[in-house]
Amino acid sequence: MAGLHFRVPRTLALQLAELKLKPDDIRYVGLSHLHADHSGKAAMFPRATFLVSPSELA
Repeated sequence: MAGLHFRVPRTLALQLAELKLKPDDIRYVGLSHLHADHSGKAAMFPRATFLVSPSELA
């Protein structure tokens, strides 16, 4: 996946701002799996608790 880059018209940060939220307001983040297209912005939420299945962690 090196060099993989995704572009979306409305960024996650913009969508949160539209809801009047900041990344620090998010307490829980659920990840269905750890592919970059599902977990790529996880670092935006340093205070959140991440919910990940045991099989993904293994």
